[in-house]
Amino acid sequence: KITDTAPAAIVMLRMADQVLLSANRAAAEIFGVDVGTMLGKPLPSYWQDREQRDLLLREVASGQGVRGMEAPLRSATGATIWAILSAQQTLWRGELVCVVSMADITGRKRIEQEVAAANARLHALSQRLLEAQEAERRSIARELHDEIGQSLTALKLHGAVLEKQIAGEPLRLLQDGMRLIDRTLEQVRD
Repeated sequence: KITDTAPAAIVMLRMADQVLLSANRAAAEIFGVDVGTMLGKPLPSYWQDREQRDLLLREVASGQGVRGMEAPLRSATGATIWAILSAQQTLWRGELVCVVSMADITGRKRIEQEVAAANARLHALSQRLLEAQEAERRSIARELHDEIGQSLTALKLHGAVLEKQIAGEPLRLLQDGMRLIDRTLEQVRD
């Protein structure tokens, strides 16, 4: 058969009952079986997602065909095989058949899943980093607030002692400084 030399996996199934009529070596390799084992089996035995299988068959039966559908399939061992499929209905020996070509994209899907998982971990780490930075900012702000407040209160107490000991212009300057300390303390408390 000409399809045996094709690098892409190609199968043909009867539209009436979805039984596999033909498969090339590349298809047998994807499913981990020999060609003879595949023939005569219904397509559903190789599909994991029934809704997706039914969608493919409806599209093919409508005459539109399918191009580039990604689907999880099942190997002979039960392992998941991701494939990208193209399918078209045609007439063969007086029967309506569906010719499906497929390429194994399991490796690509695994990498996509690994990238998605890595992105999720990165997002979670970024969130934790932002939360840690915000907590550190709050801690520093509280610490500065407390230290500045204590220092200003100490200055005010020293100024109150000095007010009782000086007079004249130095007293007026000291009182201006005390008012500045009071305003600054109010701002720190707010």
